Amino acid sequence: MNWSIAVQMLVLTGLSGFFSAAETALFSLEPLQVEERTRGRSPWARSLRWCIDRPRTVLLAVLISNLGINTYYAALAGAWMAEAQALWPIVFLASTLWLIYFAEIIPKSLALGLSGPYASFASPILRVWTRILWPILAPAGLLLRYLQHRVARSPARPPLLTQEEMQELVAQKPERFGLGKRSALLIGEIVESAGILVSELMDSLVDLGQLAPDASVAEARQLAFARGLSFVVLVDEDQVVGIVDTRSLLPAPADQPLSELVVPIPAIPELARLSHLLELFREKRAERVLVVDEYGASAGIVSWDDLLEKLVGELVSVERETTELPVRQLGPRTWELRGSLGLREVEELLGLSLQRGRNRTIGGWITEQLGRLPQRGDSVHLAGSTWVASDVQRGRVLKVTVEYLSLPLSEQKGDGA
Repeated sequence: MNWSIAVQMLVLTGLSGFFSAAETALFSLEPLQVEERTRGRSPWARSLRWCIDRPRTVLLAVLISNLGINTYYAALAGAWMAEAQALWPIVFLASTLWLIYFAEIIPKSLALGLSGPYASFASPILRVWTRILWPILAPAGLLLRYLQHRVARSPARPPLLTQEEMQELVAQKPERFGLGKRSALLIGEIVESAGILVSELMDSLVDLGQLAPDASVAEARQLAFARGLSFVVLVDEDQVVGIVDTRSLLPAPADQPLSELVVPIPAIPELARLSHLLELFREKRAERVLVVDEYGASAGIVSWDDLLEKLVGELVSVERETTELPVRQLGPRTWELRGSLGLREVEELLGLSLQRGRNRTIGGWITEQLGRLPQRGDSVHLAGSTWVASDVQRGRVLKVTVEYLSLPLSEQKGDGA
């Protein structure tokens, strides 16, 4: 056997395994893993973000590279079979199985279990290699776009309804979807909750009890009992090292250092979504999660009990909303409207015409007029009337107070009759 051929085949197997594993690791990353590993300004974080932002180009580079490697490998295997003469079937079977196992099955299986670390390791290499192959990738990309355009039976059309418009339609006409008003409002609130950021749910570290790891149990007891805390945060040089549950302080000796009672706490980026937070709670089976900012500094803590209280409390407030009247007259010239009330109903009730946009509810109309997410107390002035967002939760207008300088047109017509 020619040892030069054997060495070349081993090198090609390693290269093919690298690209196969990189493809599997890169395209199996979960959103939370991407957020964690692209945070910061390290070369690995920047390269991983570059690859994630260009999936088609990187995938083409990997496929073309593997195609070239495997073609060269097949040529070397053919030369080896020619030397083997009568034993060529054995050489063919051995070289094929070797490539399948060590360039496909094993690398991809390992990369699937180590997708995060391997993607970070491989991304700088893929970034440089993709740029080297750019003269080859550019024509291939243009050809793919042309074929995709020709094969597609019809051009892609935007959805007839956006997510916000669909939510408004379900809220206004729940019977068309086989839902009651109560169910429609609860479902709408659950859908909106999916967009909540972790930073909106956390308790800031400033508001929590903090001690150094070398503090004693006696100090922790005094702090916890004075402020009614369920846990104490241990901070060392502005970094949270863990927490100590108040329950563990009771049986501990008064002079015992807190570092011996500390419990590690998992971390999550403050820009992660609620779904990522719930998944982390489920995986780690933790009672509390540390929230970190984009630079890795500790920002706050989210506890499971507080999370449930906030979410369930909002659902209860929505359920309570269904039992309230959609319109209440607070005075001769003042009305309170539910934010989910349709614009057409408001126009019929108050005898006026509102400028229509994309939104179909009075709460959405207020948001559209402001041109930003509303806050409690924001107002819009219209034709002798003031429209105030009197109750707002996370940018959603729940109640609107309308105050007229004179009686509304509908009241004037009624008085004239």
